[in-house]
Amino acid sequence: MSIELNPVVSVGITTYKRPEGLKQVLDGLVQQTYSNLEIIVSDNCSDMPEVEKILADFERSDPRFRIIRQPVNIGMEANHTFVARQATGDLYLWLHDDDYIPENYIERCVARFADGPDIELVGPRADAYMEGRFWYSYRNYSNLGVSVFDRLWGLMPIGYTWSSAFQQYFYGVFRRETLQEFLWQDGEYYHKQTFSLFFEISERGYIHFVDDVKLKKYNFNSDFKKWRDKNYVDKPKRWKFAGSKVEELIPMTLTIVKTVAKSQKLSLWEKTRLIAFCFYNFLGAVLNSRIPLWKRILRFPFRLVRKLLHVIDRVLERILRS
Repeated sequence: MSIELNPVVSVGITTYKRPEGLKQVLDGLVQQTYSNLEIIVSDNCSDMPEVEKILADFERSDPRFRIIRQPVNIGMEANHTFVARQATGDLYLWLHDDDYIPENYIERCVARFADGPDIELVGPRADAYMEGRFWYSYRNYSNLGVSVFDRLWGLMPIGYTWSSAFQQYFYGVFRRETLQEFLWQDGEYYHKQTFSLFFEISERGYIHFVDDVKLKKYNFNSDFKKWRDKNYVDKPKRWKFAGSKVEELIPMTLTIVKTVAKSQKLSLWEKTRLIAFCFYNFLGAVLNSRIPLWKRILRFPFRLVRKLLHVIDRVLERILRS
């Protein structure tokens, strides 16, 4: 199914207590060469006058803006899903308050949908920065013209060895209805489900690549500290023993098997081969992981001590802030 000429692109932006980054990304959207936009900003209860002033100024000056102010902080993952579900355009783009896109970014991504039918997602080139300094470049990918079986077969090993390989496509341009259909209900693991979403969309249609624009992703040590606390302190009990590697592999494997089993585009023989290949990759990833399961069992007492130290560190941090 092709995209109509000049489609509405919904841009969903999540923000929390980053006025400078927020203004930068909103200025970047106003300056886009593609103008048929619906811009939805969900402020996760920042409670900062600077953020409120920025949002009010853009809302007043540009009718394309729709500002949603969360009455309480609903968490990063839930806010991410929330803003995507508010979109009504033909296409959808996620952005954060720490992203930078060139002025022709949306125009070039939308243009790639004309390269063929059934394109579901167009991803960009991207560079990652840590504390303002270049960190690394993301890997590029396109499966345009590749059969359903071949693209799923080729993707599967990547998911089990480097599930974040195509993380920048999370900030590409999606076909909005497809994205909303595949949005997870439980947002708790969204940062580890990027590949699962990528795999589901690849079964539905093509993923394409635009090579003449570049997204810049800015990372901060403070964000990694939050990630550490979430992984070592706030994990659900069922993952306390298994470790984060198994935590990522099981949901991804279930999604792969479900996607293959439900596919109307694969023969029974192709489904059988893909599911067998999936379990082969799963077992290999568990056995060859950096910390195999048998080592986790032996190290269990040390894991408890490490987690206790993280708890103490976080408690002291809160005491010092109060």
